[in-house]
Amino acid sequence: MLLFVVYGQGVREAIRGKRPANTIVTVDGIVEAWRNGSSVDVLDVDNVRFFPNEDFSRESFFRLKVSLAVQKTSAFYLALAAYAAADQHEAVELLVKDVESWYRNGI
Repeated sequence: MLLFVVYGQGVREAIRGKRPANTIVTVDGIVEAWRNGSSVDVLDVDNVRFFPNEDFSRESFFRLKVSLAVQKTSAFYLALAAYAAADQHEAVELLVKDVESWYRNGI
C-alpha cells in the first residue's frame, strides 16, 4: 500500500513537476528513473496519462486499508504528511480523493 502511494506521488512529480510542499517521503529515485536526468520542462508529456491497473471500485475498502496502514506503519503516516491536513482523518480522505483521481483521470 505504501509503495503504491509513494510510487504514484513520484510519477506525478516526475512527469507533472508537482511536489507537495509538506512531503516528508522522498521520491527522488522515482523522479530520476522517469526523467533520466532531464528537467520536467523538456519532457513532452502533456497528453500522457498513467492509470493504475488495480481495481478501485471499492473506495470504502481502500479507505479502510489506508486507515489500517497508518496505524501499523509510521512510514505511511509520513506519506500522509504530503496532504497538509489538519488531522489524520482529513489526510486519509485527501489521499483517497487523490488516488481516486489517479484511477479516473490518470496521473
